[in-house]
Amino acid sequence: MGNDNKIIQQVNQSANAMRMLNASCQGIVEVYIQPSESNWYNVLENELVNAQRVVRGWRINGSLYYDQYILDTSIACGQNFTNNKDIILACFDTLIAGKNDEAKNRLVHLLHQLLAPIAQLNGSINEYENSLKDFAIKMQSARDAMAKTVKEIQSQEAAYQSQIESLNGKIADLQRQIQADREAIARAKSEETKAIVETIFGIIFAPVTGGLSLILAGVGVSSIAEAESQMSAMAISIDNYQQKIQHDLSTIHDDVKQIAVLQGLIMPVSTAIQDADLISTALDGLKMMWQLQADELNNITGKITKAENTQEYIVGKAWFISACAEWEAIHLNSQAIKDAPLRVVHMAVA
Repeated sequence: MGNDNKIIQQVNQSANAMRMLNASCQGIVEVYIQPSESNWYNVLENELVNAQRVVRGWRINGSLYYDQYILDTSIACGQNFTNNKDIILACFDTLIAGKNDEAKNRLVHLLHQLLAPIAQLNGSINEYENSLKDFAIKMQSARDAMAKTVKEIQSQEAAYQSQIESLNGKIADLQRQIQADREAIARAKSEETKAIVETIFGIIFAPVTGGLSLILAGVGVSSIAEAESQMSAMAISIDNYQQKIQHDLSTIHDDVKQIAVLQGLIMPVSTAIQDADLISTALDGLKMMWQLQADELNNITGKITKAENTQEYIVGKAWFISACAEWEAIHLNSQAIKDAPLRVVHMAVA
């Protein structure tokens, strides 16, 4: 084997991406646009509600799908090695002691039984990815509808086009910075998975008196590792961009301020779509790892089937002992991710 660390890293990467998406979904749920009597308000509010409806469904089911199709199947494969360890080692010992057709046939049969669940791991990932793809399509449709509406609304404010374009650029820059910060958090490593920390940043666009805002955008971030310094850096980045945006808003009439920052509503939706892509990328890497495991076990099984001398059984036994240790590590890591408690933190950045 020897790929266990890479597999654990890949599982952790996909788990981080999945948790990031869950956090993004919660961020979208918390997006707020202050009611307005403008004729465009109901259209945009309905489009936002549609996006929130989609993410609420994924927020409930997405982690369950991941647990079922990714973690549970990994755990089952690890348990399969553990449950068959003693009997397979006994078969190896019998064959090392001397020729025994019954022990050999039994050993080959048991190794084939270990192979079947590993070969099915990629099928489980495909099941999860089908659900993820359906979610991403719905989110892209919601984002496109909101973007079209916002473009139409902003285009009507001819007197403020240059300011609106400048603000749209700053919001786009903010989104890119947030994505970079979230990727740094996703890469944070921990020796042990103790808890999942989900932080929802409330980004206030166009603040008004009384601590209210014309638009509140929620951006979620989550990690299975401790990432306090990265979280702080992200909060500082958001605050810096908010100051720039609020400075530009000071040159715009109060009646137009809400319209000028409507792109802030789309930002969390775009982030969720990016997260779905990151999960797919991580799972593609994991599928490659699983295929390598299946190929290696199949190769070993073939060699045992053709084995004619004691040395081949000694090599096979050594491989199997190593495989059991590595699959146990994969099992324990997946179980730790599944069992890790979730802690949600809200952070207002104004």
